[in-house]
Amino acid sequence: MMSVRWYRCFSPGTRFRSVGCLPRMPLEVKEKFDKDSSRSIRKALTSKKKAHGGRNNRGVITARRLGGAHKKRYRQVDFRRSSGESVLCRVEYDPNRSSWLGLVMQIKSSPSAATRGSYSGSTGPVSPPRCDDPLGSRACTVRKFENPHYIVLPSSLKELTHLYSGEEAPISEGNSMPLSRVPVGSMVHNVELTKGKGGQLVRAAGVCAKLLAREEGFATLKLPSREFRQVHEGCYATLGGVSNPFNANIVMGKAGRRRWLGKRPMTRGSAMNVVDHPHGGGEGKAPIGKPQPLNMWGKATRCVKTRNRKKKSTERIVRRRITRKRKR
Repeated sequence: MMSVRWYRCFSPGTRFRSVGCLPRMPLEVKEKFDKDSSRSIRKALTSKKKAHGGRNNRGVITARRLGGAHKKRYRQVDFRRSSGESVLCRVEYDPNRSSWLGLVMQIKSSPSAATRGSYSGSTGPVSPPRCDDPLGSRACTVRKFENPHYIVLPSSLKELTHLYSGEEAPISEGNSMPLSRVPVGSMVHNVELTKGKGGQLVRAAGVCAKLLAREEGFATLKLPSREFRQVHEGCYATLGGVSNPFNANIVMGKAGRRRWLGKRPMTRGSAMNVVDHPHGGGEGKAPIGKPQPLNMWGKATRCVKTRNRKKKSTERIVRRRITRKRKR
């Protein structure tokens, strides 16, 4: 069970500090993945991620308050879940997202060398023996493991859990299947918007969407933002919620920890001069002097719809997300 660990107060930075805890790896999994194999798998499944500090190709800052983060490597995540039958081998931390990642290896069944010789003298078809060892020990070589890849880890899953994806996948948490086979009322995550493109919705830590209905080839989902949206029932989704539900309870504890993550300080507009921000100027803590808050370029920042009305997918939104009402 993943939880939050709180620090004792032995410095001002640890007074309210908390971190997320990964579950302990079972001994049989730890022996299977030694340091050498873990290093080779990590090298094959990661790539370089260049930091831009919020600047575009001309060096102009387009995203403020970013930069100075620790070096990261991008984990190549399989959002399509195209591995068929696989087994969850390890739970890992990903610095690029709030949820945990699961290292999954595809299962490929094949008869062992000792069993192949016994088939030659048989007269009829003989099915290969099954093996209950999920990691494939030396005594049983019936199943082979190949194609390691990362997936967005579903909640309440442990190592050595078998996962399935496809139209014939069983109805169980962590399995990926089309929305046409998901029971109505179930919780799903990693939902596709376009068939075959991979999951694009509901991938943050601890969130899930609810399947409300199916009609005329489309499934109606209630998203975490409380928006009702129709998705084609041929799109894939994974049963259950996303892992790391305690991510919202984590407290940074000090400003330096935010700088490690690449988040720079934010200056209030009311603390600037008139030439720098519409909220600036005045004597002391003066009000902004506007009917509603504005950004640095004079555009409204609260209770304003920014979605393009001509977007094609707007017709599939049954009910828009509930926005925060402005105080009067």
